[in-house]
Parts: sequence; C-alpha cells; structure tokens
Amino acid sequence: FQTDDDHRNFQKYLETVFEKHAHPASSWRTTLNSFWQSNKRLVLCYDRHISGKSSVIWPRIPQLWGDAQEIEDLEKYFEERYENIAT
Repeated sequence: FQTDDDHRNFQKYLETVFEKHAHPASSWRTTLNSFWQSNKRLVLCYDRHISGKSSVIWPRIPQLWGDAQEIEDLEKYFEERYENIAT
C-alpha cells in the first residue's frame, strides 16, 4: 500500500468481511473466557497504526525471532528477551 488511505480502506474491507467472526478488539489482557462467551475466535491484527479505532482490528503483535539452529541458543535468546517482561 502506498498511503494511509490505502491502509484504511483495507482495514474497512477486513472489518466488513470478518466482523461477524472476529472478537472485538480490546486489551491484550482479554481472557480466553471472553472469547468463549462471545463465540468469536478470530483475532485480526494489523501491523500499521492508522488513526481511528477499529471495533475488530487489534494492534500489532510484537514478534521476536531467535533465528537459532540449536535449542540451547533459542532458549538463551528467549531468556534474554523475556527476563524483565513479568515485572
């Protein structure tokens, strides 16, 4: 996409197509029970922040990529990245 309008239009398209299946966007502290009660299992995330709040599009999910070939290296990577998250 070239412009914010392109992204907005795509988000509107996603909302139109998936709204009846998507769990309403809320905080990442939403419980699984909330999903079960709503009977909606789809989480739509979008990597680009566009002004205006969507009812069904959640913010991006940060992802970490360890790029490790050995399990020990991957464990070390996650330990270093996540050691302070719980606080």
